[in-house]
Amino acid sequence: MVIEGPAGIGKTALLAAARTAAADGGMRVLRSRGTELERDFAFGVVRQLFEPPLAEASELERADLLQAAAGVAAGLLGLPGAPADGPHSSSVDPSFTILHGLYWLCANLAAQCPLCLVVDDVHWADAASLRYLVFLLTRLEELDAALVVATRPREEGADAELLAAVTTDPSAEVIRLPPLTRPAVAHLLESRLGGPADPIFVDACLGATRGTPFLVGVLVDALSEGGIGPTAEAARHVERIGARTVGRSIALRLRRLPEHAGRLARALAVLEQSDLLQAGRLAGLEELEAAEAIRSSPAPNEHKPTAVPRDSSPGNPVRQSASHSTCWSASPPAMAGLSSGWSRPRARRGSRAL
Repeated sequence: MVIEGPAGIGKTALLAAARTAAADGGMRVLRSRGTELERDFAFGVVRQLFEPPLAEASELERADLLQAAAGVAAGLLGLPGAPADGPHSSSVDPSFTILHGLYWLCANLAAQCPLCLVVDDVHWADAASLRYLVFLLTRLEELDAALVVATRPREEGADAELLAAVTTDPSAEVIRLPPLTRPAVAHLLESRLGGPADPIFVDACLGATRGTPFLVGVLVDALSEGGIGPTAEAARHVERIGARTVGRSIALRLRRLPEHAGRLARALAVLEQSDLLQAGRLAGLEELEAAEAIRSSPAPNEHKPTAVPRDSSPGNPVRQSASHSTCWSASPPAMAGLSSGWSRPRARRGSRAL
């Protein structure tokens, strides 16, 4: 099963529900999560899956799990309880030896108890782990096991082809999470803020967050802390409070961007709407550098700098306001220096949205 959606849409929460359902159904749940900082470490996601059950197993159980090929792979990866000098043929490709052995480790675990393998943020998984998941998928029907992964659409991760092989496998059931509906937002407001939510207030919250569960949650927390009720009169406070709160999240993500991508993000926050060439000029980047900044940003759907033509429709109001204030406060002297003495040119005809 593949759970797909942009950042903040609720993929991790749905995975948690899947883990609970699997455990309640008598399955053994093995879980892992891809991260930006660890995707250069080979088999990092695989290690998260298999190290805990091996570490928790008794000596006798471990010996049973690590028979033959499984033991060889465990030895090559240094997994808990692996034989120090596992026998393996030098004529066999070690990468295949590892994949083959990891398959048998999974098979041995599944023979003990039905397995549910859960991988969050698979778009940030290392290439070696993705290769193993592809290898496993073609053989999954042979095992008493299920694989559930969560990913962002069109994410540039360690290996786009391997990621696509996992998420578009013919056996995969794909669930694409939509934004929250108006009734769902109203329900959240009423349950957290108390009393019935005025339709004008609900519309303000829905318009400000576009129904993204993470943003709705952040906004509701801020409104609750401020003692603001869901009334028509309070609707005017929604964008201001939401922008201040969401800005903290944006500031954290800006610090994690590559330096040139951060400069482009700040330039776009000043311009609000721009084509890539214009935003790149404000950021002091050549056109190729600006294009690379777009490609290298880790989260294209929610937090990646995106150049848009001036005549396009406005984006998320809370995020737009938060981005502007956060990016400007992150480096006001630099941005002021970039923008001084530079007149904003009109958008060129034919400029395209990235």
